[in-house]
This record gives sequence, C-alpha cells and structure tokens, in this order.
Amino acid sequence: MDFKKTLALAAAFSVAACSLCTGCSDTDDATTSAESEASEETESTVDIYLDDDGYPYYYTEDGTKMILYAYEDEEEEEVTYIYDEYDVDGLYFEIPDGWYVDDSYGAPTMFIDSEDDYNYDEVITILPTSYVFESDEDGTYPDDIVTSYFDELIEEGYYTSYELTDSGEGTAIDGNATKYYDITAYYETTDDDGNDTEEGFRTRYIISDGDNSYSVIINSLDTDDSFDMVVETYESMVGTIVLPEAEEEEETEEETEEDTEEETEE
Repeated sequence: MDFKKTLALAAAFSVAACSLCTGCSDTDDATTSAESEASEETESTVDIYLDDDGYPYYYTEDGTKMILYAYEDEEEEEVTYIYDEYDVDGLYFEIPDGWYVDDSYGAPTMFIDSEDDYNYDEVITILPTSYVFESDEDGTYPDDIVTSYFDELIEEGYYTSYELTDSGEGTAIDGNATKYYDITAYYETTDDDGNDTEEGFRTRYIISDGDNSYSVIINSLDTDDSFDMVVETYESMVGTIVLPEAEEEEETEEETEEDTEEETEE
C-alpha cells in the first residue's frame, strides 16, 4: 500500500475503531499518537511511523516493529470477500455488480472487483458516524465539526490543506434525513522523478441524524469522472440499505402486530 492509498482510507477510519491508522506522514520521523484502551483502567499511547513502502507501523515495548494493516479473520486462512448482499449484525445492503465488500477493516468497505490488487482510490464505506466524528448536543454534525476534524489532521501533518467544496441536505441511508459534505484534501508526495509534488483526493461524507447515526463515506480520485462514478454507484444501492436500528424497529412492529392479532382472536 503506498502513501496515497493509506490516505484514501485514512479519511474513513479511526485507530480507536478500526485496525488502520487515521493518517500518516510521508517521512519516517513524522509521528502521531494513537490512544487506545489497554484495559478498562489503563490507557496506552503508541507512536505511529510510516516506512519507505508506505506502511504505517509502531514498536512494541521490546522493540519489535509491528505493521498496521487490515486484519484477517482468525478462523479463516484468507479474508472473505462478500458479493451480491451484505447482511451482518442488522446492517443490510445490496452490493452493486462489479464491486465486493471486505469487512476486515472494521466496517464494511466496498472495492471495485478486479484481478489486480485493491483499488484504494475509489472506495465506499458504511459505518457508525461515531467512528469518525463527535456530534453536537443536538446529535447532529454541522460543518464546523467536519472541518475541525480535518483541521486536526492538518495540524498533525497528515495533509497540507483541504477544502469544503460543497454541502447540503438530502434523504438517503435507509430513508433517514441526512446531510452531506464534500471535502478535497491535499498531501505532499514525490513523483516518479523524485520531485516533491502535491496530490489530492475527494471524500463525500453522507451522515444521518439521530442517536443511531450512520455515515456513508465515498472516496475517489480528484477528478469529476472518478467522483461521479463512485457517487452513482452508491446511489444505485442506497435504496437497499437497512440500518441495524431500523431493522430492529421493523421486527418489533411485526411482533406487536402478531400479538395484537392473537389477542383479537382470543
């Protein structure tokens, strides 16, 4: 995985929730602290580095170098790819043709099906919003919460700059009211000739309100063709998404109707 691929997923995941770092710098001496609970009473801090191949890593107490990567299921020899339908823990959606889901990243992440390696440039992820953002007192996610998230990433050296290019309200994610934010983030990299340059990628956050807020996070290249393709792919499947809470409520309603019918018959 190169630096660009690492950053493409960085905008979607946090260390606390998943097994992929939230962002990395392109120099070995650039570090960040990832806090995780070692136990209910003890917290530990791990410094994250980036090696020459672009992989994030850290050192254990005995000095062993440990690479951070998407983990495999301990009971499976290989990561299981899911096609056609995703149905796990109450979250359901139909997977568009030509895509598949790998949920070893800590949340279902859709990639374009290809004989080559993962395409980290064009990715769709569905996950609880709390994995990425903190809501305000009303349980909503206004612009300043989303932009402050990127402000922190810039301060920590993950990106050189970003731009909130668009935001608006709509209806998506299992019919719940949502708001979306389009971000273009830029980072420093080196081209094939060894020259320092700046590249960017686009991210759309589609966030539902409420206590059971979920987000769809769309990553693409910084081109209209790439962005439009991934957005259209998501729009083709949005009507099939069922969130865990929505599914539980539906089952409860069905049980209530059955109980009512039984009482009427008696």
